[in-house]
Amino acid sequence: MDRAIQEYERLTELDTRERGWRLINPIYHYRLAKLYEEKERVGNAIREYKKFVDICGGFGDDSNEILDARRRLQELEKRIG
Repeated sequence: MDRAIQEYERLTELDTRERGWRLINPIYHYRLAKLYEEKERVGNAIREYKKFVDICGGFGDDSNEILDARRRLQELEKRIG
């Protein structure tokens, strides 16, 4: 699980030293958030769920992932008060 977290962190980071730009698939934020949540890294999970919902939630597409991310985000935010 730790290696998966490291890889998703790498995939979601923007390296300004790189030449050119690459697109970051928003689903990576959702998957990373779920991994953080499993590892009890609540603050990180909240941050990644918010990024995913901010990117995808405004398109009017309430996919299963977006609905799940919103639900999990609300639950985590209640846990931390």
